[in-house]
Amino acid sequence: MSAPLFFGLSHIGQVFSLGWAEKFGSAAVFDFDAAARARFRGGELTHEEPELVPVWRDVHDRISVIDDPARVADHDVVFLTLDTPLDLDGEPDTEAVFAFLRRVPTLLGRDATLILLSQVYPGFCARVRAEVLKDRPDVKLVYMVDTLKMGVAMTRFRTPEQLVFGVASADHVPKEFADFKCPQAVLTHAEAEMVKIAINLYLLVGVSFANAMDTYCRELGFRFGPIADCLRNDERIGRKAYLSPSLGISGGHLERDLSTVLQRCADAGTRALFAQLKAVNDVRMMLLFGAVRDVAAHTPVRRVLWMGASYKAQSFSLVNSPLLKFVRRYGETLDIEVHDGLYEVPALAGMRATPDLAQALGRADLVVLNYARPEDLAVLRDRLTAGTPPVLDISLPDAFAGAAPPAVRRLL
Repeated sequence: MSAPLFFGLSHIGQVFSLGWAEKFGSAAVFDFDAAARARFRGGELTHEEPELVPVWRDVHDRISVIDDPARVADHDVVFLTLDTPLDLDGEPDTEAVFAFLRRVPTLLGRDATLILLSQVYPGFCARVRAEVLKDRPDVKLVYMVDTLKMGVAMTRFRTPEQLVFGVASADHVPKEFADFKCPQAVLTHAEAEMVKIAINLYLLVGVSFANAMDTYCRELGFRFGPIADCLRNDERIGRKAYLSPSLGISGGHLERDLSTVLQRCADAGTRALFAQLKAVNDVRMMLLFGAVRDVAAHTPVRRVLWMGASYKAQSFSLVNSPLLKFVRRYGETLDIEVHDGLYEVPALAGMRATPDLAQALGRADLVVLNYARPEDLAVLRDRLTAGTPPVLDISLPDAFAGAAPPAVRRLL
């Protein structure tokens, strides 16, 4: 049997192909984009997964990078590893996935198994079968629920908590998956599609609950953060619960499935519930906006330095990020510089990247701390010995671990 082919070299394609080669000895990859293939050959991988580079060094000679799309037919199992595109507000473009899929059937060999890993909506696979694979009844379509987590995706691939497949017949699941020693569920296509959405919507409820409770606690003069650990210690909730108050959902993953339920669920009550959860998160940026007003009431604020561009340190994404919302609010009235020691800051109207942190701190009237490398945090701490500039700390987890200089105001 031929090694499986991973079709698409996005984040999920890199993780799955490298993980598969490490576990089973060989894999193949293809992407319509020649530049993506060249980067993969040269070991230029996503910066969001620090574990990938050492794995690539160990296994790249066991991965065939295919340049000729006609060779896709040589592989009995083809994984479609295309991350669903998101706009900067977190709205998913599943039509891009569907358009991509339209190019695939003519490339597949006879009796191939096509495993879809993109993040889609319930009914998507039925549409693929009816419109894309209508002339290829021999192709076995499998929907596999992606439960990777940014920053630790390789670890999650090696030791998944569970594997969930949507199939027309249980024997369509490739036998290699039996080597993963974890619970496995074999469901219908629509049920498996709903599993992915349900996981994210459950996490969304946790995030929204924490933010709503934080709002309530602040009315009483304290934050919800110290209380959250007491909830985590309750075995009915657990240590990994999404209970950290934030400035609202960000990153696009939860927003993608929130958008799906708001657009596709026919029941008005269910839509209203999730619309209210969205509203809880939409107002959370007022914590930061209000703190900026408080600072500006005592000292002029013309230049702001934002540290950590992404929504979190483990994943570079500006989708619905606090920085994006901040720039939309103040980009025309404030001079906003952005420093990120982990990722390259993209060009965005209303802000500019700054590589020299020390100089940027010297220019800033106000610093917003989202996240920072330890060495950048040390530069900031040294600068704050004189008590300036004021810092609004929105980091999760707490960058200073509760031992912040006096100039730092912790918002979360």
